[in-house]
Amino acid sequence: SKMMQLMDWFVTESGHPAYANVVTRPSECPQPVIMEDKENANNTDNEMNPEVEHTFAAASYHFASNHDPNEDTGVYETNQKFVSSMLDRTMPTLLVSGGEYANLKELEIENVTPLQFPFGQGGPKQSRRTRISYLECFKLYSRLSLKQFMRADFLLILNHMHGRLRSFNKAIIKCKSQNCGTTLAEKISTLDIYDLNRAMFCIQTGQDPKGTAAEYIKTIKASCEPIGHSAEAAKKNRKRHFGICDYFGESSLFVTTTPCDESTLRVGLFVNAGEEQVLPPLGDLDDKEHNHQCRLHFDLRKKYRSLYPGACSLVYQHLMQIVTECLIGWNTKTKTGRVGVLGKPLAWSRTDEEQARKTLHAHWQIWIEHFNDCRETLFSDDEEERKKARDTFIQYVDSVI
Repeated sequence: SKMMQLMDWFVTESGHPAYANVVTRPSECPQPVIMEDKENANNTDNEMNPEVEHTFAAASYHFASNHDPNEDTGVYETNQKFVSSMLDRTMPTLLVSGGEYANLKELEIENVTPLQFPFGQGGPKQSRRTRISYLECFKLYSRLSLKQFMRADFLLILNHMHGRLRSFNKAIIKCKSQNCGTTLAEKISTLDIYDLNRAMFCIQTGQDPKGTAAEYIKTIKASCEPIGHSAEAAKKNRKRHFGICDYFGESSLFVTTTPCDESTLRVGLFVNAGEEQVLPPLGDLDDKEHNHQCRLHFDLRKKYRSLYPGACSLVYQHLMQIVTECLIGWNTKTKTGRVGVLGKPLAWSRTDEEQARKTLHAHWQIWIEHFNDCRETLFSDDEEERKKARDTFIQYVDSVI
């Protein structure tokens, strides 16, 4: 099979460090002899859902903690453990199940995803002449033109690692400047990580810790930025949105943009970067052969969309950039607006969501210059002003829709 051939290649030719100690080729391993009884009423059950029962589950990936980072404890059980991790600089790690458990401190993404790193080189921990942070490496992987980096299984791992590391790097420790007449700097200068861990262990086990480390723990607290898709991040972004509404008033327009990944040819271009692509011919819709070719090309686009969501994400980002800068008329560098298809924008807020068919769409709330003035005039005491505002409002709606 192709999988067995790939495993043989990893062992004999790739030079991948993760397969260095594998002596026997997988294809040469003894095959078990399966002796199966004939089916009868006593050993065979009826299939409830054949599509599900004939599906083989692959390996699963999850992190050491079973929850997303939150503002108070990060990915740890208590705030004290979070503080200790920040002081000791022990970042969140990845845990992989589906085989033997690896040493978390030595686990490398090249070994977890060998299809993306077939020679075991190019990982974020690799020594380079120019040092690059893990976060910048993760950003680079998400924009490579190699289609194996656009697969869902790899991006799922990469997104979790990026989100948790970004949350950890933005964490801060808050503490009192003085405690019992002693400055913070003086207390920190006498601290040892061993004493700090011992004091935290005493707190977690219900004991009463003593000493400088115990006094320090009582005055500090760590907090971090919540991960992007969490409920805490949604709460934080709602506050920002309410702040915009408080400053500019109620939004002028609510707009939804829904790109269709199955209708665009750009996803296939990204997936097959470097290869010549032939566009489907324009033919007669009544021609059965032409309809058959269109159907085959549509099925191919559906396959690309499901196998390579990273390509769909790149297309979506490009389209949102076009909508922001060209249609709405917003300069992302100067943070100012010019007259676009909806008027001159003062501000905007965008929420990206995933539809039931696993494609992205955006909801926009846009504030247009002079729009609220016109809306307030609709309720003026002067009938002439109300009529003039109504005519202006109708004229605006006709011009943008």
